[in-house]
Amino acid sequence: MQPQVSYARLLLAMFLGFAAGCGAGPSPWPPPPSDLSWPMPPERPRVRYVGAFRTLADLGIQARGWAWLWEWISAGEKVSLVHPASVKVGADGEIWVVDSAARVVHGFSPEKNSYRRVEGTEDEPLLSPVDVALGPEGKIYVTDSLRGRVLVYDRQLRFAGEIGAKLLQRPTGIAYDPGSGRLYVVDTLQGGIALFNPLGRFLRWIARPGNKAGELHFPTHITIGEEGMLYVTDSLNFRIQAIGPGGEPRAVLGAPGDGPGAFARPKGIAIDADGHVYVIDSLFDNIQVFDRGGQLLLAVGQTGSGAGEFYLPHGIAIDHRNLIYVADVYNSRVQVFQYLPEGQAP
Repeated sequence: MQPQVSYARLLLAMFLGFAAGCGAGPSPWPPPPSDLSWPMPPERPRVRYVGAFRTLADLGIQARGWAWLWEWISAGEKVSLVHPASVKVGADGEIWVVDSAARVVHGFSPEKNSYRRVEGTEDEPLLSPVDVALGPEGKIYVTDSLRGRVLVYDRQLRFAGEIGAKLLQRPTGIAYDPGSGRLYVVDTLQGGIALFNPLGRFLRWIARPGNKAGELHFPTHITIGEEGMLYVTDSLNFRIQAIGPGGEPRAVLGAPGDGPGAFARPKGIAIDADGHVYVIDSLFDNIQVFDRGGQLLLAVGQTGSGAGEFYLPHGIAIDHRNLIYVADVYNSRVQVFQYLPEGQAP
């Protein structure tokens, strides 16, 4: 399979790029704290606004090395988010953003002053990327809903195979469990979660279509909590389901409605260091935060384009530093917040 850029142009760009230097520049990430936080004063803040990014410069990444290389190859087009739909963060701080409109997965690394990207190959370009998962040995898993499969890339972002062909119909959310080595793929049309072993072999389906406990109706997103607990966005049942690693239903969060603690269009889901469950609602343009028992603790954000405001947000991720990343789709950016655990200074 040939890459989408000719080898002659690529080699020339590589030579010129490395001749220009690949040294890392200073990174302002994360930016200084702001006064924007939730809940509002005089209550103690639990979530604060940190910043937002849509370009390399927003993250302090200088256009040199591979970042400069890509902008040169693309005839001077600057790397910029269009419709970021999903975000994941690696243990090394690399931020992976799926841009569904641009049909690309961006890899931003502010600490290393580097930029990488996945867009498939000339023979198999990404058609409709939805979500990304970070696997062992630097592997990248990308769900492509139109292709009906998961595309796999190695540490060097070379195509390394596919998972779920002729099994999956509309793969969307995806999560990798480092504890078990298993890969969980949400199939929205089939109303279930496909479970694969570390080698990519299909094991079984978890859940089935329906509206009872343990059943799903148009599921979209998934994340993994403590002890392998699965949290799934059960979108047309207007709830989040917690499902044990064996497939047994454990708990339900939320219900249909337009008030606090209810859902209209639930999307991305993530878990913080204290086990709180963060759920994006694209219709409400906010994040709702629940405890493990399903009690609403906090709502963050509202409709708009300013700091802490959203326009059809989708994906969410939380890293080991308690930084919260939200894919703010129609504002063409990723917004970043920080969870402040008890005892941490605001």
